[in-house]
Parts: sequence; structure tokens; C-alpha cells
Amino acid sequence: MNSDEKLDDLVKKSIDEFLSRNPAFATQLGAHEYDDKLDDMSPEFLEEMIQLLKDTQEELDKIEKSGHSEIGLIDREVFRSSIDLFLFQLEEMVDQEKNPDFGGFVGGALFPLFMRDFAPIEERMRCIASRLEQVPRAFEQFKSLVTHPVKLWTQLAIQSVQGIPGLIQLIISVSEAQVSKELHERLKKAGAVATKTLEETKVWLEELLLTAHDEWALGPERFEQLLQLRKIPLKSSEILELGESYLRKFKQELAELTEIISPGSSTEQIREQLQDNHPSTFDEVLETYRQWVAKAQRWVIDNDFATVLDGELRVVETPGYLKPLIPTAALILPSIFDETKFGEYIVTNLDDEENLRRHYMAGIPRTCVHEAYPGHFLQNIGKANAPLSRLLHSELTLVEGWAFYCEQATIDLGFNDTSEARFSQTLALIWRAARIIIDIKLSRGEMTFDEAVQMLMAEAGMDENRAKAEVSRYTMTPGYPLSYLLGRHLIMEARRNLEEEFGPEFNLKLFHDTIINAGSIPVSFIPQLYRASIK
Repeated sequence: MNSDEKLDDLVKKSIDEFLSRNPAFATQLGAHEYDDKLDDMSPEFLEEMIQLLKDTQEELDKIEKSGHSEIGLIDREVFRSSIDLFLFQLEEMVDQEKNPDFGGFVGGALFPLFMRDFAPIEERMRCIASRLEQVPRAFEQFKSLVTHPVKLWTQLAIQSVQGIPGLIQLIISVSEAQVSKELHERLKKAGAVATKTLEETKVWLEELLLTAHDEWALGPERFEQLLQLRKIPLKSSEILELGESYLRKFKQELAELTEIISPGSSTEQIREQLQDNHPSTFDEVLETYRQWVAKAQRWVIDNDFATVLDGELRVVETPGYLKPLIPTAALILPSIFDETKFGEYIVTNLDDEENLRRHYMAGIPRTCVHEAYPGHFLQNIGKANAPLSRLLHSELTLVEGWAFYCEQATIDLGFNDTSEARFSQTLALIWRAARIIIDIKLSRGEMTFDEAVQMLMAEAGMDENRAKAEVSRYTMTPGYPLSYLLGRHLIMEARRNLEEEFGPEFNLKLFHDTIINAGSIPVSFIPQLYRASIK
């Protein structure tokens, strides 16, 4: 066997092993062999997982690098990077010791089985019942992992766990008329057992709060190491300078747009006017999102922006357990192994006075481009076309950079190109520039939670509740918030370089398709893949 074939064998063996050890994640991806299993959460299992990753590193090192093809070498680097990042997360970031969000884990294990019609409902409900029955065991294991809980994350976990019993009751209620009486009784019994465990989880979390600490920052050294492992070609200080420069630029552009839209008005007045124009009920909010998803998909096809792949995207209300961290909207990872690629575009309904204003008419089209077409949903189902070696890699400068790039690129090519849409887009640019600054300073321990909230309110015009939800998520995901604007910057840089290299022969649709079908890999590999696609 040549090196590419040896890599393929190692990857297949490793992926099979990884999915068997992470059944909830496997279900989300559409690998259904383990749908009735709930993850082993024991410390012993975690040690086995770490050893498995290290053994895979050693096996990969035995494969001769010089024997790879050009694409095989990319696949090798991406696969190695995936392993290195998993080990870094488990051994250095150690979120399993600090984040007690058991409710989020349970919700993530149930939601895809409930929402996605990949199998008859009887079969899916049987798997849900099995997972519910395993919740007490998983909770006992989970507790032993959490040795250094972060206070903020514990508070969020309390909010999250309170949303799961409602999801369980919804599943039981909806399934009653669709499954056998025997299975429904099993579901009710399993649901009661799981709900009791979740009530115990809330009590445990409240006790954890008494001793939880406030230290969630990754620290400057580990943050720099994280950027290097992700193959980001800039140091945090350089990214910070980029963010500050973009913030100044976009604020100037917003001032100019304000004068165009309403001479003499302030930026805040225009923002308030736009946010006052929103659907009148949350049902209308959901319907408006659905309409714009369809319009965006049609526009991508009609304008040859990219190749639209088959998939089924549902716009639904954000489940309760996710609401503390998703103030507006998000995409739940599509099932790339299913014959039909299912995905959920979740839209949040919060019980506060700003709720409908967050879903204002001028902002919804941009959000649909970002989350659905040609953004996250299309790019994520495109991963099914990428080599298996790239499956577990999720480089956020490509994932979020692509979705954010699409927001501006579609407007520039005529999709919903109005002054109001450009104003909303420029607000988003300012928000993402502020995110770079906040992410780096939070992660390096140079900014407090409250300072970050105040910056989002001042620079991005967010209400306090949304800003707090945003920053709460930032503390858990160092390096994620900066990926939007940095990724857009890197993608635009790659596009400009290829346009210069190929001149009139440059094919924009092919460039977009290359990104969509590449898998979520570092942006630095995209030019090489583009060149290979035209050979």
C-alpha cells in the first residue's frame, strides 16, 4: 500500500473507534449504529480516549510522508491537526473538569433522534427510551469528572438543565399516538427516571456554586498554543491589531451609511428604527425566517453563486436547554452520513421585551444567508464530499469565516441589496470586530466579563441580556468569536490572490464550491485545493 492508502485505513479505523466511543456525536453526524447508547462519562473512559489519540499519533508518524500525493499530504496534516486539537482540549483546556453542563449533554443526545426522520418513529423512540434509561448512570460518571467547576458556567448549567424536562415531556406527548402502547409506557417510565435525575442534577449544581471558582480564562500561553494548533497564520497580538483596525474602519462606514439613509440622524436612531420593524408574533418570526431561507437558496441557484447540495433544513424554535447561550439564532450540526442531510436552524424566543426586536426585518435575510444558504448549512452538508480524514476537523476560521464572508458577498452580488440591509451588515461587521478584541482579551485574562458586556453594548448596540448571553458563550469557547471576521479576512485574501494568479480565468463559483466541499479545514489549504480542482 502507498502512504495515501495507509492513511485511509488508519483514518477509517480511528473514526469508527471515535464514533463508537461518542454515540451522541455519532447520532448528530448521522452514524446510527450507536443510537441506543449514551456516552461513557467515567474518568477511566476519558483516560482510554486520551491514550487512543496518542496511539493514533504514533501510527500516523509511521506512515512515510514522502509517499503521499499532493491531496493526501493535506489530508494527513488535517487529520494530525484534529488529533492534536482533541488532545489539547482534553489535557490542557480540561473543560470536562470545569463545565458541569450535564443538561446540555442530555439535550444534545435526545434532540436529533426526536427531530430527524432518518428512521421510523418507533425505532427512534426506542433509542430515546434507551438513552433516557442510561441518564442516571451517565450522571454519576459525569459528577466525578467535574473537579474544578467555574462559577459562571455552573450558573449557566443550572439554566440549561431546567430546559430538559420540558423536552422530555414534549417527546413523550408527541410520540403517544405514533408508537406502540408498550413503547409509550417505556418512554414514560424512562422519562420519569431521567427527569428525577435532572432534578438531582440541579441540586448538585446549586451545591457546586458554593465552591465554584471564577477562573475561566485560558491564559496567554495556552491561547497562543491553541491558535498555532489551528494553523492560524497570525499571533494573537497581530489578530488584535487587525480587529482594532477593522473596528475603526467599519464605524466610519456606518456613519457614512447613516448619512445616506437619513441625513442628520444618529446611528442609534437608525438602528432603533430598523429594530422597531419586526414581525408581530413569534410564529410570524419563524415564518419570516423560513421564507428568507427559501429565497436565499433560490438566489444561490439562480445566480450561480455555488452548487446547492441536497439537504433538509427545518426552521424551529430553539429548545429550552440552549436558550441561555443562543440569544438569536444558530444552526445545529447537520447529519452528513444520513442519505437525507438533516439540519435544524434554531431561532430563539426569549421572554423579554427585546425578543421580537432581535428578529428585525432588515437583519433576518443576513442571518439566513449566514446560517442556511450559502452559509453554514450548505458548507456543513458539503463536508460529506470531503475525504473522511477531514471529518473530525472543524477549523472555525473556515466554518464561521465562510458564513460571514457570504453575508457581504451575497449583498455585493445583488441579494437583498438595500441601504437598510447594508446598515444591518455593517452593524454585524462592527460586532465581529468587537468580538476579535473581546475574545483575545478575555482569553488572555486581560478583560473582565462585565467589561466585555459593556463593549458589546457600546460598540454593537446590543441589549444587556443578549450581550450577557454572548459573553457567557465566549468564555467557554476561546478562539471561537475571533474566527468570524478573521476567517472572512483570510478567505477574501485567498480569493484576491487567486484572482490575481488566474486573472480572467478565475472562477468564483468554483472557488466557493472548493470551500464548501473541502471540509472544515484551515483556510490556508483552499488555494491549493482550488488549483488541484482545475488540473
